[in-house]
Amino acid sequence: MKKQSLYALAVTFLLLNSVLGCSPKADDPQAQPAYVKALLGRWEVTEATVYKRAAGEADGTLGRILGTFRSGLAYVFYDNKSYDGCIQSGSDWDNAGQSGAAGTWTCSTNKTGRWELTVGKESAKSGDLDDDSFITLNAPDLKEPQVYKFYGMDEKNLLLATLGKKDISGDETWMSLKLVKK
Repeated sequence: MKKQSLYALAVTFLLLNSVLGCSPKADDPQAQPAYVKALLGRWEVTEATVYKRAAGEADGTLGRILGTFRSGLAYVFYDNKSYDGCIQSGSDWDNAGQSGAAGTWTCSTNKTGRWELTVGKESAKSGDLDDDSFITLNAPDLKEPQVYKFYGMDEKNLLLATLGKKDISGDETWMSLKLVKK
């Protein structure tokens, strides 16, 4: 009886070890929630709009449009929480310092940028990233992290907005982004 108990204990231990040893790790892309897997890859901005709301206006008001940007900005999100920012030469997003022929993409290839996802309670319940979830982008050359609020996401489309920033007069500005997965 002792031999059978020891044998059963040994078999149980081996089975548990094999099951636990083969379980996916937290940084394994296959173990990530569906919305994280959907976020991975290249997302290109199709349209961006900058808004301004005057001090004293209600938070619900959209504000007035200060300007719009067309395509030419992209983000590539990797499963190791790094990202690349890409700018298309000659686009609205190109500053005079970009190199390359018009229409070519220049991406940060050192992948030093890091992204972090903050999922709100409602998003965690529903499995969809919505306006209680945020993505934070940080990189050594940024003065401060860029924080975007999710306003909708499916397999091919992503709606984000920066958090509003108030200037000294109390006016608030923010930018909305429409992105498509490439």
